[in-house]
Amino acid sequence: MKFFIFFIFITSSIISFSQEKNEDYYNENHLRYENYIYKDSIKSVLLYREGWELSYPALNINSNERLVLSFDEISRDTKDYYFKLIHCTYDWKPSDLMTMEYINGISEDQITNYKFSFNTVVDYTHYEVRFPNSDMQLTKSGNYILLVYEDGDEENIVLTKRFFAYEALTSINARVERSSNLNLIKTHQEVNFIVNTNGLQLNDPYTEIKPVIIQNGFWNTRVADFQPNMVKDNQIIYNFNADCLFPGGSEFRHFDSKDLKYQNQQVREIIFEPPFYHFKLYDDEERRFKIYMNDEDIDGKFLIKANYRTNSDIEGDYVHAYFTLPIDAPITDGNIYIYGHMTNEQFKKEYRMTYNYKLKAYQLRLMLKQGYYNYEYILLKDGETKADPTYIEGSHYETENDYLILIYYHGFTSDYDRLIGYTVVNSVNR
Repeated sequence: MKFFIFFIFITSSIISFSQEKNEDYYNENHLRYENYIYKDSIKSVLLYREGWELSYPALNINSNERLVLSFDEISRDTKDYYFKLIHCTYDWKPSDLMTMEYINGISEDQITNYKFSFNTVVDYTHYEVRFPNSDMQLTKSGNYILLVYEDGDEENIVLTKRFFAYEALTSINARVERSSNLNLIKTHQEVNFIVNTNGLQLNDPYTEIKPVIIQNGFWNTRVADFQPNMVKDNQIIYNFNADCLFPGGSEFRHFDSKDLKYQNQQVREIIFEPPFYHFKLYDDEERRFKIYMNDEDIDGKFLIKANYRTNSDIEGDYVHAYFTLPIDAPITDGNIYIYGHMTNEQFKKEYRMTYNYKLKAYQLRLMLKQGYYNYEYILLKDGETKADPTYIEGSHYETENDYLILIYYHGFTSDYDRLIGYTVVNSVNR
């Protein structure tokens, strides 16, 4: 009997420790080579090419292009935030390059461009930085992590964002088709493409070239490490490859919170209960067994915008948005999350929905800045790291999606993964 009690105690302790460890994972302040927000007070993180807020974080290293990082902190107290750039391999591990080998100029810089919110019910400070700049210039192509940290202490991490710098040494002809696998022809899309090497000297294209495909800029959809069907003259051909299949999904759901007085798309009711605006959205529905419905979206992104305001960056307010997904019974072997670029591709507790037994529905409240948002409901099963976007949303070959194609080169004598080609192909607008 004593042994049995001891066994139960030990087992319970292990389970408790495991649960605490899983929860603490999201609070540990170690550097992740991925998109991640380390402080709960940081909101509305965007990284895009200067001049186009809905662009992907890619820049031509041999041009004058710059990227813009912007974010808010729910606080009126300014912080001393710094940033630096970390070069990575094609599969997002730290490369062997020293900082001086890929940056010309200073290795870190302070974010000095900040403004306080104006005429909002929620006080916040808006930060912004542009790079490369006259003090910090990139000299090598490839994958990069943008690291933001506080008080000059690199262990006091605020956020990390992925971006890439490319050299236009190759051209890519690509198209998106229905799956050539007849079993998936109604649900999947296939990316076929040809890389034109344009005279680039290659010893072995099968080992030196590493292609990567990403759907809608979501890094967890990344497909890599597949071989070409054929190499012919100056062309590397990737056609009808089983590794280049993606579930088409459905068009992203969306809601519009640009106006604080009038209900826009998907907004059922707006209530002001000091100190917050509350946006009650219409109930959503499961779409797994629905036929395809054409609906314009922005491929999972979000846009900060406040109507009748001069500067949405500092005049846009934060509101509480209420999401509801009716389902007859809760899922017992996983959790439902709100997912999109607005959640930074993360599966944190704040994005996990709770089942309301009385209403027979999953519910979640999120604090979001005024704007236009795309989102979807995604299932993450217990013990797994890759979520299922089709369990709630379904999948259709007709869905409009962006596909980012990246071509990396690592020669026999190279000491890093060069990004020598980049393009975006759309499944509808070819």
